[in-house]
Amino acid sequence: MSSEALESNAQDLMQELLDLEAAGCGIHSAAVSLDLDREMIEIEVATEDEDENVALARVNSCIRAAIHATGGNTPGWEEAPHQVAPERLDHTPA
Repeated sequence: MSSEALESNAQDLMQELLDLEAAGCGIHSAAVSLDLDREMIEIEVATEDEDENVALARVNSCIRAAIHATGGNTPGWEEAPHQVAPERLDHTPA
């Protein structure tokens, strides 16, 4: 994939995430980073829920929906590692 196509995909993905935020998907603070050297797009989103499994399922669902909405596909999604930054987990009761 060309650098231009990858940049366009990253921009489209960011817009889809913003649209999902606005639609009440349950995510916020979306960010998309692009590493052209590694041909990698990194997606970060935040959500709140007392149950970490529910929060992770929500985030995965919204990200996957955004990828599909931009024409991407997600083969092997269930087996792929998804990282949660432990230092970003807030266990403080609301």
